[in-house]
Amino acid sequence: MEIKNQIVNLAIQQLQTEDIDDILKNNLFFKEYIEVFNRKESFIDSMMKNIISADKGQIDYISDKLIEEFKKISKMFCKKGLENNIGLIIFIGDGSIDGHGIIIDNNPYVFIDLSAIIPNISKYNLSTFMVHETIHALHYDLNKEFYPKNYLSVEDRFLKKLISEGIATAFSMSTFSMSMESAYWLGLLDHKDVQEWIFNCEEMKLDVGKKLSETIINDKFNYDIYCKLFTILKLKELTSYRMGYYYGSQIIKTIQPERNNIEILTLDFDEVKKYIYEYFSLRKI
Repeated sequence: MEIKNQIVNLAIQQLQTEDIDDILKNNLFFKEYIEVFNRKESFIDSMMKNIISADKGQIDYISDKLIEEFKKISKMFCKKGLENNIGLIIFIGDGSIDGHGIIIDNNPYVFIDLSAIIPNISKYNLSTFMVHETIHALHYDLNKEFYPKNYLSVEDRFLKKLISEGIATAFSMSTFSMSMESAYWLGLLDHKDVQEWIFNCEEMKLDVGKKLSETIINDKFNYDIYCKLFTILKLKELTSYRMGYYYGSQIIKTIQPERNNIEILTLDFDEVKKYIYEYFSLRKI
């Protein structure tokens, strides 16, 4: 099956098919998604459980909301001078990644896993979420060097992701006028908690920079620092995680007075690294 840039609701196909293995083996999206974003051995089993327990009415309703939001955001991007031909893929997965940008057959898409979105749908700011993920897709389309499939080293896995998340976060605020709470945490944290998170980010900045430098110099992946920067391990300590979104956005904010949006989106990795070194007060790695 060849996918062209369009809105593709794989969730409906997943609910209707009697041969899910055929979809997994022959659908270009699942091939790319599993290879680049989700190699968990439990993925298929978890996905099947979510398909079996899915409420079709709810799937239809949330899918329609996401599609409506995506169409609005696409028009908004064009008005901001960021014309694109990005598509949308909605699917039922294992719930581990809510959404991101993906490149399929050299075409950019936003993917959204309903299994991750639906349990927290009342907390999500869907507009900010869609803007954030669409920026990722646009960034990867214009600058393949930053696409996760092209992360070839420990340095890539940390610094390219730091910049990618920084661009999506900073642009959400500066170009699309999203609130700080929405841009940083997609509406999942209130103002007070976001302020606490920013304080924690600033307090830990030098220590994080030091550990980041060490892990890159040693070329050895540091799971703990990666989680601090990009994921959440302890739900009771939300304000001590996802710090890379703050650091990355602050780095991008230092570049914005010098370059326009397209120039930032197409910056070479080697060019961007100098801003990272300066931000964390590091010697060149």
